[in-house]
Amino acid sequence: MNRNFVANDIKEVEINARINRKASFLLVNLTFAVFITVSSFILIPIFKEIYRLLEGEKRLYLLPFKASFPFDITYSPIYEIIYLLAADDGIVPLTAINGCDGLYLGICAHLSAQFDIISYRIKSLIENECG
Repeated sequence: MNRNFVANDIKEVEINARINRKASFLLVNLTFAVFITVSSFILIPIFKEIYRLLEGEKRLYLLPFKASFPFDITYSPIYEIIYLLAADDGIVPLTAINGCDGLYLGICAHLSAQFDIISYRIKSLIENECG
């Protein structure tokens, strides 16, 4: 009489597979959006600096994220190092946020599949009892 809650019906396996496909699609799109966001934050200041140099204007020493430092960053090797560190400081938190969002998405997808399976089991129980 002791029965586990593993999907052992074909319909239950199909429900789990359908929800997994939807969750995987959403997670891939989320990861792509995060990648595009991080890339744009890192590359836009570089393109602005290149454009200013091609136009013959003065450099602005833009960073990927707004920041202030207690020292002058307008010297050539210091600016590039600070830029790389600032870019890295943007990548790490967004990767962590993407991971947390993916975990939340996975939990919601699993709960959705379990509710669909409960609904299917109740319907099949009623059909078996009522004929």
